[in-house]
Amino acid sequence: MPTHYTPKGKHLTIAERRLIEKWKHLFVKEVPMAKKYEHLILEISYEMDTIIKKGSK
Repeated sequence: MPTHYTPKGKHLTIAERRLIEKWKHLFVKEVPMAKKYEHLILEISYEMDTIIKKGSK
C-alpha cells in the first residue's frame, strides 16, 4: 500500500510523471515472468488464507 498520496488539488511534477512512466515500463517487462510463476503465487496465497482461518478460530 502506498505511503504517500497526492493531496487533492496538487498536480504531479514532471519528475514524478517520469518516475511513474519508468515504473510502468518496468512492470510491463516483468509481467511475463510473473505469469510464469502465477500458479505458485496462487497456491501460496491459498495456503496462507487457510492458515489464517485455522489460526483465528
